[in-house]
Amino acid sequence: MKKFFHYAWVVCIGCAFICALTSPIINATATQYLISVTEEFGVSRSAFTLSSTLVALVGVFVSPVWGKIYSNKKQFKLIFTGTALGFALAYMSYSLAHSIIQFYVSAVILGFFWAGACFMPVSMIITAWFDKMRGLAMSITLAGIGFGGSILAPIINQFITSYGWRTTYRYVGIIIMVIACPVIFFILKPTPESMGLKPFGADQDMEEKAKKKTVISNEGNLDLSFEESKGKMFFWLNMLGFLGMGLVCSAPMRQMNPYISDIYGPAFAASVISISSLGGVFGKILLGWLHDKIGNLRSASIAFLAFAFAFIFALMGASNSDMLYVYIILYSFAAGVGTVSAPLLISATFGTKNFNIMRGITQTPLQAGMSLGGLMVSGIFDITGAYSFGWIACAVISVLSIFCFYASHSMSRKMRSAKS
Repeated sequence: MKKFFHYAWVVCIGCAFICALTSPIINATATQYLISVTEEFGVSRSAFTLSSTLVALVGVFVSPVWGKIYSNKKQFKLIFTGTALGFALAYMSYSLAHSIIQFYVSAVILGFFWAGACFMPVSMIITAWFDKMRGLAMSITLAGIGFGGSILAPIINQFITSYGWRTTYRYVGIIIMVIACPVIFFILKPTPESMGLKPFGADQDMEEKAKKKTVISNEGNLDLSFEESKGKMFFWLNMLGFLGMGLVCSAPMRQMNPYISDIYGPAFAASVISISSLGGVFGKILLGWLHDKIGNLRSASIAFLAFAFAFIFALMGASNSDMLYVYIILYSFAAGVGTVSAPLLISATFGTKNFNIMRGITQTPLQAGMSLGGLMVSGIFDITGAYSFGWIACAVISVLSIFCFYASHSMSRKMRSAKS
């Protein structure tokens, strides 16, 4: 037991709290405001969804900036705390909007802070603190997203019903400030060295390290730079796969709530979001375990297939509410592909030497997909008056993404064999 007792696990739980307080309000719970805001402003659902699109698009462009900012290890904690505070205030600023244009201005500001408030600093901290069991630690951290969504969804629904959408934005912003800022400032440490410690697992024996290297090699470790890989077909197939990943991860987060609300009412829709978010806690851990057991490509493929079937059962849920419970089970597992699987697919195809650079580059199509997924489905709704074709499109994209990642990985392995 002693070798597992390490402050790294305290850091891991702290990072999970940050994920719980930031990611769900951008993704899983964002559309709970959709009906109230669109009715007050007299705009379409696509117009409201564009605000979430702007948040994601801003992140595409400012992520490299935040990478440079967080390279300052001495000021890391102050920067992270200030970013969380800015994130909360930007979220609260939605309540001041009196037109959809003002809503978009708040979305742009929120997008700037969002890019530096969750995944980037959290992944840096987990990477610094864990040499061993990094995958499990990352899964636990990201499982905080589902936990946060399961708690915040009913709270936001109740607040909107009782106090209105403007007051809800303010109350949720206050909750973020009073919890996230103290956790970051007093609990999270950027590196174990800052506490006179070594990363968890730093003293693992050489035999374990050799086994780990063998596993990475078998996944197709190329260690190619961006300059070497950008002209290769497998690079562009990989980028296309990440675009598809972003689309199918974003669409249900942005539009499943209004889809179910139209049929069964907002209370039932909120319960579906809450249960699926809570299920996502266990789904991410299960997916991370599968990656360790059966490999990255197989695990990601299973998750994409689960996504495809989830969209089919969501369609069937329009006539039979019981089918939505099957959707919940499938979605709870599949949703982890965009967080747990994404970095593992990068290392499997491009290697670990230039991982940080390739993580940043693949974040661009992933974020582009995240920004366009909800807009795609809401746009189809505005044109056809139904969500059916949108969910069918998402199921098809899920299957095509499997092909892209498998083809990319296969080509990278052939290139590695040729170089050996």
